[in-house]
Amino acid sequence: MKIVKNIKPSKLFIFSYSMLSLLCFFCFFSSVYEIRLFLNETDSNPYTLFIGSKMRYVKKNIYIAAFPDVEIVKCALKGRAVIKKIKGMPGDEIHVEGNEVFLEGEYVGSIEESKNPNLFLSSLKETCIPDDSYFLSSDNTLSSFDSRYAEFGLVKKENIRYQLWPIF
Repeated sequence: MKIVKNIKPSKLFIFSYSMLSLLCFFCFFSSVYEIRLFLNETDSNPYTLFIGSKMRYVKKNIYIAAFPDVEIVKCALKGRAVIKKIKGMPGDEIHVEGNEVFLEGEYVGSIEESKNPNLFLSSLKETCIPDDSYFLSSDNTLSSFDSRYAEFGLVKKENIRYQLWPIF
């Protein structure tokens, strides 16, 4: 019988083993900790795949999955979540100059014309964000439909369901 020493596993084997381990980990912990995978289908964020767990606390600049209670968003998403970042917290001031939107004096983006000729988009009104609401935005504001627009608006806390971490 011949004994073979120093056998190195192939890269494909290592990748397959890693993915299988990750899948087993995900299946076990998803039922225990309510973990889900989220796929970003737009170019409003630089990441495509996110792992999410039930929302425990809310803070600025974290990725979240929300289910806004806005008819135009519900129709477009067909029950799927929007993936955004929390940019504005309760008590923050929203200021609008022309088509530019500012949050606590910091520029967050401008109001772009809709690519759909049947859809007119307008700026969110100047306001102080109420206690139970949040201002959501994305990293790429040029292609994002978010809280800058009155038709999307501020999102209530109960509609923010998952905190997300980008995978890639």
